[in-house]
Amino acid sequence: MIIRRSIFLLAAGFALTAVASFGLANAAAPALQVFSTMAAKAEVQPHAVEVSAAFTIGPKSSGVDFIKDTVVLRVDKSQFVISPNSFKMTQSGWFKYEGVINGLDAEIRVVPLGDNRYQMRASLSGKDFKQPGPGPLKVQVSIGLNSGVALAVPREGWL
Repeated sequence: MIIRRSIFLLAAGFALTAVASFGLANAAAPALQVFSTMAAKAEVQPHAVEVSAAFTIGPKSSGVDFIKDTVVLRVDKSQFVISPNSFKMTQSGWFKYEGVINGLDAEIRVVPLGDNRYQMRASLSGKDFKQPGPGPLKVQVSIGLNSGVALAVPREGWL
């Protein structure tokens, strides 16, 4: 029997949601772990966005695995899901994804900085890119059951 539970957590004024499946009826749902820190920057062009996010995994987290975990990047109202086994580890020890998500060309790099700190840079471009509205962009990064949210004031040009 599979039980689906949704875990909701309010952080920085935004709802974070994770859904987990469990094989046992009596299994307790693992708790969503909020990053202990997260900061983001965004550069916006007419048909593209580049996002840079620096985050630290929370102290109660069991860790993240960019190869095995689903990774979700949300920028404003757009969501980009990277399935497990889509990231590849480079010889330098960082992770990369190159492909198409929601009709956009996507290039995502994640660099482990040590002490549970990471730097993510994502470039998304294409004619189907939905230009965000004015004001700060909500940037959310989720890796498995670990997640964080930050506001990024968009700038024109590239990071």
